[in-house]
This record gives sequence, C-alpha cells and structure tokens, in this order.
Amino acid sequence: MFPSAAKLLLIGTLAFTSGCSLVLVDGPPDFIPANEPVPQGACTTERTMPFVDAIGATAGVATAVFSSDGDYVRIGAVLGGVLGYSSFSGFRKVRQCRHRMFQPTGSPPSDTLFPWSSPDLTLFPPGPVVLPRFDAIPPYQ
Repeated sequence: MFPSAAKLLLIGTLAFTSGCSLVLVDGPPDFIPANEPVPQGACTTERTMPFVDAIGATAGVATAVFSSDGDYVRIGAVLGGVLGYSSFSGFRKVRQCRHRMFQPTGSPPSDTLFPWSSPDLTLFPPGPVVLPRFDAIPPYQ
C-alpha cells in the first residue's frame, strides 16, 4: 500500500531537480546581433545544470522501465520526458553561448567554400630546416 522509501526518495529528488536548465541556464541575449560576439557573463557557459537534468531524466526513464507499478511508470516517464527536454534545451543554450562568446572577431576567408575544412598549409616553412645529425657508430664494425 505504501511505496518504498527508495522510490519515494527518487520521485522527490526528481521533482525538486526538475527543470534546472529551463530556469537557471541563460542563452545568448537577443538584442546582440548574431554575427557579434557576446561579452563575458552575458550567458551561461557551464554545463552543470544540463548534466543534472540528464541524470534526472535517466533516473526517471529507468524508473519507468524497471517498475512494475503503473503509477511509477507514468511518473517516471513524465519526469524523464520533462527532464530530457530541459537537458536538451540547456545544452543547446550553452552551446550557442559558447559559440557566440568565443567566435573570432574577424570574418572567415571568402576564397573557400568551407573555410573550416581547409587547413592553413604553407609550402615553405618560415625558417631554415635543420635536420638531425646521426653521428652514432654502428655497433658491429
């Protein structure tokens, strides 16, 4: 009739930690144009809260999968879905923030179609090439 203490603790923990990424993670501000970098501290760069939501989503889905009681299956499935969405949106906001915060200020070279796929190769090194010397005597002479 009464649920076990472990299941009550799991459901209580998931209920209190649900939606950390939706509430505590800020994406890049909308008033800054998309081609300009975001200043330090304008958005969240840490992934702690999305990881907390991902762990909670995993626990909720595990409760739904391994429970035989119908109420725990529904509660675990709903909490797993909500926390999974919260984790996904948190990781997306952090990725956008990091991309906008650490993007280079200059424009990429326009002579290639995919500038990130072509490395900067130089034909001639900037200084003289010094080859190593091998003055060792062979062991059997």
